[in-house]
Amino acid sequence: APLTYRAAALVQLGVVFLITTAVALIVGTLRQRELDRANAPGPPDSALADPVDAPLPGDSERAIVAEAARRAADAIGEWATIRVRDEAGRLACAAVAHRDASGEPLLQPLLGAGRIANGGRPTPAGIWGGSEPVILGINDRVLDALAATPAELAAYRALAPAQLLTVPVMIGAESLGVLELGARAPAVFTDSSVRRAERLAARIADGVRWARASARVDAGDRRFRMLF
Repeated sequence: APLTYRAAALVQLGVVFLITTAVALIVGTLRQRELDRANAPGPPDSALADPVDAPLPGDSERAIVAEAARRAADAIGEWATIRVRDEAGRLACAAVAHRDASGEPLLQPLLGAGRIANGGRPTPAGIWGGSEPVILGINDRVLDALAATPAELAAYRALAPAQLLTVPVMIGAESLGVLELGARAPAVFTDSSVRRAERLAARIADGVRWARASARVDAGDRRFRMLF
């Protein structure tokens, strides 16, 4: 019996080691990709780099989405939200930011707000959060279709957007979340806005994937250490 127990324990240790090693390799690959992007040849020193292309902080998923929302609000729209799917596929608002500090409280009711449907939310102006970027012209009918709860509707009305831009955050063909930008003035968002938001969404996807893989490595390491 002791021999059987030791053999089973060794098998368990081997499985944990292999899983931890595999996840560590994934994290290393993602980390190297971020380093390659950061070290890629950029514009001349005289040209200002676009802030949406700067690497995002990689210490945690929360820090990544918070910084991405801040950049989106400062550089593309007047305000921004980032919805992210958790490991169970539930979509919830993980970060908000407003270019004007006085507008920040208007966004707080949106934190935690979720939409479960994978195909986005149909509105009279188009699909919010679908698989393609979309610029929505906003009126009361669109807001009524967009908001999932009375609190969310009140928040959107207080923000009073004339336009919304939503861009999917994708990992390959998998939907990880939605980057949403709002503006009070009409005709703020252009094709250039969409391209910049798509580049930022790609940064978000890479950052969140790296943070989650890193968290799994840390969890596996803790479990491994508990065996001794």
